[in-house]
Amino acid sequence: MMRTVFYLLAMSSACLTVISCRSVPIAHNSNDLPAKSWMKTPFDRAVTAAQDSGKNLLYAGAASAVITPLRRGTFIAGFGPNRRSTGMLDPIEARVLYLNKGGHAAVIVTIDTAGVNDAWVWRLRRRLSMSPDMPLAVVASHDHDGPDFMGLWGYWALYLLPVKSGVDAEYLDWVAGKIDSALTRAVEHAELARIVVAEGKAPARGLCFNEHDPENWDRTVGVVKIENLEGGTIATLVNFGCHPETLWQNNTLLSADYPGILRARVEDALGGLAFFLPGALGAMVTPDIPRDTPVEDRIEFMRQLGEDVADIAVNAIRHKGDPAGGTDVFYQRQEVSLALNLPAARFLLGTGVIDRPTVGGSILTEVNLLEIGGAQFIMAPAELPPEVGREIKGFMNAKHRFVVSTTNDELGYALNLKQCVDPGYSYEQTARVSADLYTQVMAASRKLLEGK
Repeated sequence: MMRTVFYLLAMSSACLTVISCRSVPIAHNSNDLPAKSWMKTPFDRAVTAAQDSGKNLLYAGAASAVITPLRRGTFIAGFGPNRRSTGMLDPIEARVLYLNKGGHAAVIVTIDTAGVNDAWVWRLRRRLSMSPDMPLAVVASHDHDGPDFMGLWGYWALYLLPVKSGVDAEYLDWVAGKIDSALTRAVEHAELARIVVAEGKAPARGLCFNEHDPENWDRTVGVVKIENLEGGTIATLVNFGCHPETLWQNNTLLSADYPGILRARVEDALGGLAFFLPGALGAMVTPDIPRDTPVEDRIEFMRQLGEDVADIAVNAIRHKGDPAGGTDVFYQRQEVSLALNLPAARFLLGTGVIDRPTVGGSILTEVNLLEIGGAQFIMAPAELPPEVGREIKGFMNAKHRFVVSTTNDELGYALNLKQCVDPGYSYEQTARVSADLYTQVMAASRKLLEGK
């Protein structure tokens, strides 16, 4: 969520001349991107070996890396600009899950941040693999207390004019190296695996609510447990749709927010490594806590929220676990071109604070389809509102259907056609890069599912 920033952008772009966006070639599927051209990466070698073996067996491995910035003063993503860190409440992490069945592979990377930039994801792809179509899903938890990976939350003069990007390029390179090392460890320690899927349900109120319609949110807690053949946990994926913004805008301590608490609680109960995948949290599902709550009480609520959702996930997998979906792995991505037809987005990209190439007044992004055993995920480059999440789930075709927001990009709220003209969503209408975001995400999702 980019509440304050896009409100300020709407004001700025109304008052200042719009700067033309940079127009440069986009290197999607291009050999111009940096790659380890002198050797295959560990991921590439593992995929080739699985293909050559002729064995159709699932291998899975997981690893994590602490990526907390080493110095204070990091720009914090979420809410308004000019918010710098003064310390750390709990670690910021990147986590990597590697799946490979007979050469059909997928890599999921989760990062404690509000969003990632498509251009950085492509640079990461080329670092991790020589294949331009590496099956990679980089999922931002949408944490509002982590470092800025996009540039949106840097220094703004008078809180109106973006002057300095919030991204530290050296830090992002360091994070990419940490992810590279974690993927290597995950590949090297991969085990024969099987998959169990379950779904739990959160209460209508008390943990999270929808600011527009309090009980209108997706209460599903989706769980995918990947375990070795002895039943030991390799990884647990938890899919849940509520903004990780418990600490709110006055907090200056870096934190993973409630997903960090959730992960630790799941790991204590099940072992292995836990991953948080944000569900349909957009417009506007948020922790159920009064706005004027002081930070000290917010920390306690954050812990309770993370623990409660974790307990729902653990109970679901223990008592409702479904192994019937098999062990197949399938990944596909659909490229999307979005016209920059909203003034605030054109203005922001024109300032240069975001490293985002454009072509002919448009940007490229992608929607991903991931299938793991009986679980099917549509992974969007935006914040999906509950209504849109339900719509997507309605035309998915697996037994267990999940949607994931802020994957491989963060382009704001994918409002449906009714929300686009509803005055009650005036803020969210400005907080998106394109008026076509919803229609393009829906079209790409349907195309990915054709023939499935």
